[in-house]
Amino acid sequence: MAKAGASFDETVKDINEKIGVGVSFDIIFKEFTVSGRRYATYFVNGFGQDLLQLEIIRQITQGGLGEDPDRFLRDTRLSYPSTTTTRDVDAFILEIFSGPMGIVVEGSPDLLILDTRSYPERNPSEPDTERVITGPRDGFVETILFNVALVRRRMRDPNLRAELVHVGEHTKIDVAVAWIEGYTSPALVEQVKERVRAIRAAGVTMAEEAIEENIGGRTMWDPFPKMRITERPDVVAENLMEGRVAVFVDTSPMVILLPVPYLSHIHSPEDYHVSPANGTFLRWVTILALLIGTWVTPLWLVLATHPIPALKVIGPSSPPTYPLVWQFIAAEVGIDIIRRAILSAPSTIATAMSILAAVILGQLATKANIFTPEVLVYSSIAAVALFAVPSIQLGMAHRLVRISLIVLTGIFGWYGLIGGSAALFAYLSTMTAWGIPYLWPLIPFDFSALASILIREPLTYSRKGPRRLLRLNPRHGGGAA
Repeated sequence: MAKAGASFDETVKDINEKIGVGVSFDIIFKEFTVSGRRYATYFVNGFGQDLLQLEIIRQITQGGLGEDPDRFLRDTRLSYPSTTTTRDVDAFILEIFSGPMGIVVEGSPDLLILDTRSYPERNPSEPDTERVITGPRDGFVETILFNVALVRRRMRDPNLRAELVHVGEHTKIDVAVAWIEGYTSPALVEQVKERVRAIRAAGVTMAEEAIEENIGGRTMWDPFPKMRITERPDVVAENLMEGRVAVFVDTSPMVILLPVPYLSHIHSPEDYHVSPANGTFLRWVTILALLIGTWVTPLWLVLATHPIPALKVIGPSSPPTYPLVWQFIAAEVGIDIIRRAILSAPSTIATAMSILAAVILGQLATKANIFTPEVLVYSSIAAVALFAVPSIQLGMAHRLVRISLIVLTGIFGWYGLIGGSAALFAYLSTMTAWGIPYLWPLIPFDFSALASILIREPLTYSRKGPRRLLRLNPRHGGGAA
């Protein structure tokens, strides 16, 4: 930071050294003299509106900014409302790298900041992972300002707040914490803001994932999400109305929603764009898909290796060449390899590759007696079922659970399947999501809340979500509507 009362030359030299003027090609620095007063302008090429920045420089060179540069920029020739001042050189530099234009005026202790930013952007489009048959087709982009605007377009509530925080020692990325004042728990909002401000990572180049891992409070080996990631503005607006907090991260089209207990992950945007009866049916289908995707393969494995007399028909049609447990593990790994290959392949050949992998390789593997046909069938059913879960994070967590249950079942039989399932339930029962029991409203049991999760209520019903969330955690009390 430049010393208080530093001269124009000292201030400019300090700024130039810190931002690499003359080294970084995209840092535009202009110094000139008008009416005996020197000026220095700074901006990052590609972050601003070129015509506006050139117009500002032209206006300055025509006659300077007078004795009060800040007032001149606000009220006279430029009439530019987004003008602020600072005397902190580091804050001035941070603003320059965020997009605005900076001006140093000889004889003035104030460093001027003009918000001329204009980031590279793409048009909002429907997210690939959250498609709906009916409903809006817009989705978030990589610019935080546009993302907040997409939510405000749906919620014209003056109580909607979006507080900006800079995160990362090197990245200084913009992170906005959004909530509805007087509707969301004040204690929850403060807790989220404190955790965001407390991030001491060198950088958050991985955007929302870096933020989630730093504020989520989960261990490295805990796969279950306590927050939800979405690319849809309507989903964010709906969750804000339920008393949750949204975290926007610049450079990412993903928005973090919290807290989100386990059962809330079964909700899909499509639930709210169809009739209540169809929405309820879709939620039950999601629950069924979650159960099938987790337990169908270990259950078939234990019935095939430790048969029950009444269910002797379940099992391989012919003696397996290799142990069934190893076949299931190999199938799980193979499916993930195929999935990664399809995602990494150019779109022009991704479809052909999926057909090649799923049909040709699958048939060859069974004919060569590498896999028992039933193993491939049930592994495919389980993989497809988890893709029906709206929350990708929850689906990936249950994929790891499924693999673990397969291993336990292969080693311990029925004891492994039952014991592993009981351990999973006990583990989830002890978890909390930002102070809310993870299995709520099952544990503790809340019938009305459980009904609202399992049954899609008509949109004409009054909102009760925030009251339930607040009542559950006394530390988050107050602030309910």
